[in-house]
Amino acid sequence: MDIVAVTVGLWEYKVRLFPISPAPFPFDFTVIPILYMFVLQYTSSWRRYLIGSILASGVFSFVITPIYVFLGIKEYHKFNHFYMFILVLLVTTIIKVIYNWVTRIELKNSSNKV
Repeated sequence: MDIVAVTVGLWEYKVRLFPISPAPFPFDFTVIPILYMFVLQYTSSWRRYLIGSILASGVFSFVITPIYVFLGIKEYHKFNHFYMFILVLLVTTIIKVIYNWVTRIELKNSSNKV
């Protein structure tokens, strides 16, 4: 998501930890995965997952990301926190669909081998 958004020019990172472009920032590898690992681990139904995902997307989009913007780490261009909320919620919902699909395939194939 970040690579596409930075390439298109929706946002940029003002602080680079690695000399590559676009520069990944640690919350791509820490904050987002940890938030959604908790959501996925502690929810058992789609309803609970969506509620947890909405809360996690809200925390990320309206609390964590504004802190990075305020500190000058990230800068939005033609983008805002609400768009980030919708984008993160959409991406995590698609990931949940893929996760459920792969899990179903694994369960089906593991029961056939026993």
